[in-house]
Formats: sequence, structure tokens, C-alpha cells
Amino acid sequence: MGNKGNNRHIKRLASASRLRVKRKEAVYLSKPKAGRHKRDDSVALGVILREQMEGIDTAKEANKALLEGSIEVNGKVIKEFKYPVGLEDYVHIKPSNEYFKLSIGAHGSLKAEKVKGYSSRIMKVIGKYIAPSNKLMIVLHSGETREGKNEIKVNDSILLKDDKIEKVLKLEKGSECIVISGTHASETGRIKEIKQGTSTREALIEIESNSKNFETLLNNIMVIGA
Repeated sequence: MGNKGNNRHIKRLASASRLRVKRKEAVYLSKPKAGRHKRDDSVALGVILREQMEGIDTAKEANKALLEGSIEVNGKVIKEFKYPVGLEDYVHIKPSNEYFKLSIGAHGSLKAEKVKGYSSRIMKVIGKYIAPSNKLMIVLHSGETREGKNEIKVNDSILLKDDKIEKVLKLEKGSECIVISGTHASETGRIKEIKQGTSTREALIEIESNSKNFETLLNNIMVIGA
């Protein structure tokens, strides 16, 4: 058989749990475009408008709002139905002047929480590199890049305000964190111990919460406070 190419949709029943969609309402679901958040960590903007926001009930209504320039993501007008949005993104519906921020809900789902307006964004650092201009650049969990400093390490977080780095949140004992994937997704607590990984085992984080202590993979957490 010949190669059919990349599918433009996924079956709702097989979609990631974090998409928080009605799985039996229809067969297919639009895939987010590649480029920003990882595909399994994001959802198409049109889908989040249709599934979680009042006043937009169908794909046709979502597409109409997008093409009219009525939707902003992090202050930028977006007209693509499949534009990927994920953790810490802000969605602004201009006609009603409503703001929503994407956060982690139960079972690691992405939920759109209504907020008063744009505020700071906490972003996890997932990589670093030296640009051709000899500047140190950091890669964030959203796929965005920023010029950074040597003090910023992979797995630290940064606080972005007005698109500028206001504060570095270090991965260290005592730091507050949130679990963004895995069994304990959406739980918060303080880092009690960092267990370094080996060639056969990934690094682990022991987290102390109000009711219990638990361990999760380093890749599953994001630092949110000192």
C-alpha cells in the first residue's frame, strides 16, 4: 500500500486524556498544528473554543470567530483553527472581552479558566543553546525561545511579565511545584528531595504535599514558586 500521509484528525476515543473533550459526541477531532507545544501537550485553538467556552458551540462558529480576528492568544490575533495552545497560554475573546488561561486540571487535562486579564506566565525551561550571534538562548515548554543567562538551568522555570523575564524559579529543595503530567497531574507541593538519574533510571522528584508525600519523574513537574 502507498503512504497515505499524515492524518489531519485523530479519533476522539484515542485522543490524549488532557484534551478534555466529549469522546462519544463525534468520531474525529482536529489535530493541532506542529510548531509550538508538543502535540500531546496541546489542543487546537478551535477545539478549545468549541469544547470549553460559552457562546461557541460548533466548529463553524469557532472558525467564524477566528477568521473575523476576534480571538487573541497571548496578545496576538490568531486566525488558524488548528493553532496549538497549551499550558500557560491566554486566550482572549475580543467581542465579549473575556480572558481564559489554560492550566492543568484533573487527570492532567487542559482546562480553560476564566481570568480578569493578561498576567504573568510561568514557563518551564526544557533546553538551552548558543545562537549564531553568540547569545545564550533558552527553550520553553511552549516551544518559544528567549535570550537567557547562565544562571538559568534546564528544568528551572521563568516568570514572564510583559514578555520579559522577571524572575527565575530554581529547581531546588523547598521550591513549590506543580505536577503537569503523570498519575499525580494537577497536584502541587514542595520539593523534598531530588534524586539524580542514572543511565538506566530517570531523575525522580520527591514532593511533600499537605496530605502525603509522593515521587514522580523530573519531566512531570514544573517549578511555580520559590
